[in-house]
Amino acid sequence: MQTTRHQSQSTILGRNGKPLALPRSGFTSLDTDARSVGEAQAKSHLIGLIRHAGLKELAEKVEECCSEYRAFACINGHVFDPVPVFRCRYRLCSDCARERQRRTFARVYPSLLEFRRRYQHDRVVLITLTVRSSRDPLAEIDTRFKKWFAKLRRTKEWKTRIRGAVAGFEFTHNKRHGWHYHCHILAFRKAWWPQPEIASLWKEVTGGAGRIADIREVRKLRGGVEEVLKYPFKPADVGNWTPDLILEFDGLRRRKLSECYGELRGLKIDSEDDLDAEPEHSGVICVGAPCPQCGEALMLVTLLRELLVVGYGGCDSS
Repeated sequence: MQTTRHQSQSTILGRNGKPLALPRSGFTSLDTDARSVGEAQAKSHLIGLIRHAGLKELAEKVEECCSEYRAFACINGHVFDPVPVFRCRYRLCSDCARERQRRTFARVYPSLLEFRRRYQHDRVVLITLTVRSSRDPLAEIDTRFKKWFAKLRRTKEWKTRIRGAVAGFEFTHNKRHGWHYHCHILAFRKAWWPQPEIASLWKEVTGGAGRIADIREVRKLRGGVEEVLKYPFKPADVGNWTPDLILEFDGLRRRKLSECYGELRGLKIDSEDDLDAEPEHSGVICVGAPCPQCGEALMLVTLLRELLVVGYGGCDSS
């Protein structure tokens, strides 16, 4: 990351025209690396699509999301514990999706570790289920897929092989073929289940619509959890979307894109409450406390996203 120094200005006007108190130097822009620039462009494109879809109020919320942060800072530009002033909670928003995924992983991973300790002879596997692409409305595809998945879970084969599972649902759109809906499942397998048998059963319960049914062992539980959780929480690539597709997606607003099954049922996955929780502070970081880097007193400031610095121990904007 590059560092941009502001030597003559310690106050910047926010979006509401009011001055924002900022440290005097040492700023590092979050938008200078390739990933951040790409995300900023993608978010701008998303906001445009939402506006053209007639969802003006939602577009304004997404634009405001994570544009300003409250944080602890010293006069030398060291910043700690940045928290967004406002989050839009929109599932396609990359900022909210990344934070939702991070907090969900922190809550779910310890529970899965304990589950594995309890059933040490189970094998952790990653199952992928897909169906043929469709031009039907996305809400209809979602309903249909989940009915098929429920039918699969009611089979004797599933019940005798799978003890518990965490599933994440994902969909992509192709101009030629329409919506491609699929499911990634982190499962605790209590008995061997050959891939050809899974594929045959999946094709049967879907009435021939099933396409891929893959199963592979997960060597590291953490990697498996990350793989599954990234799908329901990562924002879709809307580069080739139209405003009409935004409206289709909006029809899934109240539907779950992740769920737990079997003996893992009840484990909280997709929760909007996560975005309300304030980060825990160690007690060392507070107003008036000495900066861990330079010893100057910390103050509570408001920062524009573009001027948010990476603080002690590494911080990001999410």
